[in-house]
Amino acid sequence: MQLNNSQFLANSTNKNFIYREIEVAIRSSLTVDDCVVIERQTQKRKQELVAYVVPSGLFAPEQLLFHLQTILPSELMPTALVPVSTIPLTVTGQLDKAALANLEVIESNLMRRIEEQLESLSEIERVKVVVEPFVISVPPVHLEDLLDETQAMPPVTSPKIAPEHSQQNIQANTFSQKIENKNPSFSKKLAISYGEPLQYSKDASKTLQEVLQRTAQNSTKGIIYIQSDGSEKVQSYRELWQDAQRILAGLRKLGLKPQDKVIFQLEDNQDFICAFWGCVLGGFVPVPVSIAPSYEPVNSTASKLQNAWQMLGKPIVLTSASLAPNIDGFFRLLNLENFQIATIDQLRECEPDFKLHQSQPEDLAILLLTSGSTGIPKCVILNHRNLLSMTAGLVSMGHFSSQESVLNWMPLDHVGALVSLSIMAVSLGCQQIHVTTDLIVQNPLKWLDLIDKHQATISWAPNFAFSLICDALGDVSYGTLRERYQAFDIERQKWDLSSMKFIINAGEPIVTKTAGEALLPKALVPVSGIPLTATGEVDELALINIPVIDESLIGQVEKQLNYHHKIEQAVVVVQELRKKILPLHLSDLIPGWQHQNASANLTPLPKDSQSNTQQYFSESKPLAISHGDILRSDRNAPITLPEVLQKAVQQVASGEIIYLLPDGTELRQSYAELLEVAERILSGLRKLGLKPKNKVILQIELSCDIIPAFWGCLLGGFVPVIMEVPPTYRESNKVVDKLCYIWQFLDSPVILTTEALKQEVELLSQWLPTERLNIGTIEVLKCNPVSKQYHHSQPDEVALFNLTSGSTGIQKCVQLTHKNLIIRARGANQLNQHEREDVILNWLPFDHIGSISDWHIRGIVLGCTLVYAQKEYILGRILNWLDLIHKYRITHSWSPNFAYAIVNDSLKQEPEQTWNLSCVKFLLTAGEAVSSKAVEDFRENLVVYGLKTTAIRPAFGMAEMGSGITYYQPIKEAPLLFHRVEKSRFQGTIKRV
Repeated sequence: MQLNNSQFLANSTNKNFIYREIEVAIRSSLTVDDCVVIERQTQKRKQELVAYVVPSGLFAPEQLLFHLQTILPSELMPTALVPVSTIPLTVTGQLDKAALANLEVIESNLMRRIEEQLESLSEIERVKVVVEPFVISVPPVHLEDLLDETQAMPPVTSPKIAPEHSQQNIQANTFSQKIENKNPSFSKKLAISYGEPLQYSKDASKTLQEVLQRTAQNSTKGIIYIQSDGSEKVQSYRELWQDAQRILAGLRKLGLKPQDKVIFQLEDNQDFICAFWGCVLGGFVPVPVSIAPSYEPVNSTASKLQNAWQMLGKPIVLTSASLAPNIDGFFRLLNLENFQIATIDQLRECEPDFKLHQSQPEDLAILLLTSGSTGIPKCVILNHRNLLSMTAGLVSMGHFSSQESVLNWMPLDHVGALVSLSIMAVSLGCQQIHVTTDLIVQNPLKWLDLIDKHQATISWAPNFAFSLICDALGDVSYGTLRERYQAFDIERQKWDLSSMKFIINAGEPIVTKTAGEALLPKALVPVSGIPLTATGEVDELALINIPVIDESLIGQVEKQLNYHHKIEQAVVVVQELRKKILPLHLSDLIPGWQHQNASANLTPLPKDSQSNTQQYFSESKPLAISHGDILRSDRNAPITLPEVLQKAVQQVASGEIIYLLPDGTELRQSYAELLEVAERILSGLRKLGLKPKNKVILQIELSCDIIPAFWGCLLGGFVPVIMEVPPTYRESNKVVDKLCYIWQFLDSPVILTTEALKQEVELLSQWLPTERLNIGTIEVLKCNPVSKQYHHSQPDEVALFNLTSGSTGIQKCVQLTHKNLIIRARGANQLNQHEREDVILNWLPFDHIGSISDWHIRGIVLGCTLVYAQKEYILGRILNWLDLIHKYRITHSWSPNFAYAIVNDSLKQEPEQTWNLSCVKFLLTAGEAVSSKAVEDFRENLVVYGLKTTAIRPAFGMAEMGSGITYYQPIKEAPLLFHRVEKSRFQGTIKRV
């Protein structure tokens, strides 16, 4: 996603639409669950944008800002990010702006001004201002402030009050006395309710390992696993012990050591419990993480997995064979390296390992992630003593025994399900039943069925489940599948629930009665996106036109069908009726496509799309993929980039590069001179200690220094990473943040810069975990002797790293090999019929893949003349671009769409020009969305100066592909061709409008 709204901001008065654009960009970050952007007035009466953000995990504003800076133009960047636990709403469901206005926001430049003031003092060398929340200490409320005297003062003789606390209770004052005495030193008991002291037997287990071992030896009971289809699997504690030993062996084979972390992504209850005890036996630390509904970057649960994995130092992820491909794809999608996935199925194939780790009571036993209901999820550390004390306390309080039957249907990654029920049941040696969550949610009364069937004595659920039971008992259909449970069946059902003596209601607030039906939506309608009007408001008309099924209608139809004497039971299911729309083929879109591809067996789309449909699809048609010609074979073609430059030097005596400095000064360099300078830089880089495959970050401003440095790296087998030079190194900004991130990502590489920038680059150390950076300067490197000892590169070796823009949400560091770059360059030259006589002009920065690959490497492969201008020279006056085309008789140049639009505007201010643009073969437009109006106006404005009508060439490329991969090939009948399609059809069959 790349939002370029400079013109929109200048012309639009609709702020709502702008805020929606920013909110979409913020929500695209994996670190954000929700957000809202509003405008506020500073103390100096200036307007600034503030983003109120609900983090999906730990709030990392630097990471979020880095993400936004890659996809938002500077004018859309929020000046402040304020973390909130939730977006506040009014009673009518509208955004509560008053509540947000009450949240304190640090003025954007306040910290910087304070730092500057402090650094101006002679006594201070360097200072950093840090913002921390000021927490007002609120005195605790005592129980007797909330309860009346009789409730707050239990009798001293109560068996629940320990003897040592009796005197404290006797001395407690009544509520009326407390009101009269307002002395803060007034003596009163702590507002803590103490249970009875735990009574430990001498032979009590001190670790979880001892608990399972004792139960496996002494108990004849075990675990019943109830599957989604209602079937049951039974596992004794002895079998659990043996299964855990196999898993222990498998984990050790993976190289795990005691106290290593293991992230659980296990949806099957039996897999989870066996894996948990396998970790316990080996001293490994399980970290249960919820199963994501889909493993995509936009999913908050999947984001939680990513955050946990990174926070815990990239531990192994244990999952099932069915989930492993999804998790593997998720990690690869995010370009996460060094991830290791193991499947529980493979671990079970190992022979049991009887050598158990001897854990200690204080050893870490499990890490549990909290829900984040208070704003930020926490990773809770629990040791063996914690867990066994908790379960012992539950057993003592409830007077539980080995005769209990524990029933759980909540996910085992929840502390209540795992600790309060499962571990406690193992410690008791009693029966435990685990049910898949979906089975109960889809049919809540099955909870009662299972209590009755297994005579369960202990169970638990959050408050919502009790509400579902109540609703089910009062309705003829209920559950997420609206499974029928007829009223007469409920009346006839004689549950025996007398066995149940302990049902825990926990995990969410307990309410005496759930909200009335009036507050509940009558229907849930899935849509691919919320439609907006041209002014950025919700398009209610579009939503009204979406058909909504009346829920009462479903019930009426079911009722009528069930009354029919030939129907025993009927369920009505609503399915979407999709109209079948024939797909468009390239031959339907591009004039002359069939003629250009005469060898293909094409069948045109029938005019009457409703007739002969079956015949149309049964006929052979090529795939709608446009293939270029086969790359012509050339045995003498170089296979590595150093060979490319060497061949150009040997075969193209006239080949040269013309560098235009920011002031327009001209500097010429032949290919031979370029190679000589690169050979000197090679010597200098080796003196800095570089070895082949070492990375080198280029922080250089001028093209005349970037190009020789680039080739010097290639000659030595070093991997250059050309990066944008920030406006300043003295303070944090998006370019500095990106630079620091890549420096750490690439393991502290050498930074190559200029003497003028060296001291500034050294300031990066304030943002990095190092006191001294390894920095070289281009001026020093050029003074070294020539080295002809090149590294013998291979075609499949990485030649350069290029950073993507992050327009799809996550910035990637793309590795491109010699083979990638050379074959793409040769293919582009062949497709576009480039010639050695061409004269190329580039003014875009070389950190862009298009500039370094398509407009430099391709040019060297071709052996043509290259003209390089600095972007400041062109952007300072955009018509300088056309001046240079005229002066140097440029045949090929390029720019993103915005430059074409600026030229159109500038020609209105300077209409009288004397250019001769007949030399131009084509001007590429790429790098961002192409506006039909901008390029068509550009062509019409410049035709009078001799520009060919077929000169404009839209193209598309990706850094991952080494630059351009598709180029429009114009014909006189269609010099420019734009296809307008229905936007809502992007997710399915494309439809023209």
